[in-house]
Amino acid sequence: MKTFTILFAFIFSLYASHVQACTITAADNSSSESFEVSTACGSTSINGGMSVTLYENDVLNFDQDINISGGLEIQIEGNNVTIHIPHNLTVSGGLDITGSGSANMLIDGNLVISGGWKSEDVPMDISGSGTTTISGTMKTNMDTDCSGPCPTFSLSGQCKDQGSTYCEDHIDCGSGCSQPLPITLLYFQAEARDSRVYFSWATASELNNDYFTIEVSQDGKEFYAVQEVGGAGTSEQMETYQEVLPARPWPVSYYRLKQTDFDQSSTYSPVVAVKWEAPEEVLTVYPNPVEGTELHIQALVGGKGTLTVFDAVGMPVYRKVFAQEESAREFNSTLDLSRLGRGMYTIRMEINGTVILKKVLY
Repeated sequence: MKTFTILFAFIFSLYASHVQACTITAADNSSSESFEVSTACGSTSINGGMSVTLYENDVLNFDQDINISGGLEIQIEGNNVTIHIPHNLTVSGGLDITGSGSANMLIDGNLVISGGWKSEDVPMDISGSGTTTISGTMKTNMDTDCSGPCPTFSLSGQCKDQGSTYCEDHIDCGSGCSQPLPITLLYFQAEARDSRVYFSWATASELNNDYFTIEVSQDGKEFYAVQEVGGAGTSEQMETYQEVLPARPWPVSYYRLKQTDFDQSSTYSPVVAVKWEAPEEVLTVYPNPVEGTELHIQALVGGKGTLTVFDAVGMPVYRKVFAQEESAREFNSTLDLSRLGRGMYTIRMEINGTVILKKVLY
């Protein structure tokens, strides 16, 4: 490992001697070696920006308080490069780290950046006990990590890992961590027709999208999964989806779209409310309330269909598939409710595309 000490051969403007502050006013503050600031000043201001190129095993050590206006550019052209910030480093104009190598960044002081942080080409391990405050977006390489201890990060913009929004535990991204879907969702629609709900949605792009889940709720607060639909993985073109599900036995149902990545992280779409009105009632259940344990069902319809009993939260507790001659125009059945708990239930009969509902108290 080598640490270069390069004294600034620029024009220094020394304020009052007791202040011990220096200002570097050269237009081109650059070096092709790593450097260590070791002037006699207690703090240094650098105008016009600074750029430095680091090679294998080089160390860049900011060994005093430094203010840089015009941005800081660091080019990494080797591995095992170290960037150490033990004091206060303030950068106006953004931090831009480029190159083909890798680096370790040790932040034990206070790093303040206005203009954002860009290091998308360089994988880094960030550690230290200091703090970093960034005004703007932080864009890092997907292999950037924190082996610990981790400095505290605070951002006013988004955290982006080579284009995708992400939020590490040690980084406070503020509004940038609202976790938008890792897809560009164009729309999510649901419409009730007859006895079914027709769903459609489309994406403009997808990134590592494993599958979608349609979820339903009776109150708009507690949701249940009802259908899973495979995603397109990673796609830069428009993808469209359609699904048809039986209508739920409620006047209003609330649906949302859950999106799940290959790493099983998930996000949600806005909630869509669907109103549904049952056809004219032709279903009779008796006795209601149920006095014993038997419930008699009579429907003035014939043909093939299903009979489903839902509990108070909309979960099915009984289902029967039946078939009879349509000319019979009547369906009769007796249910044994002895295994069910007391409460309100909804009887739902779907036959020949028609849904008939009836509530019963057991």
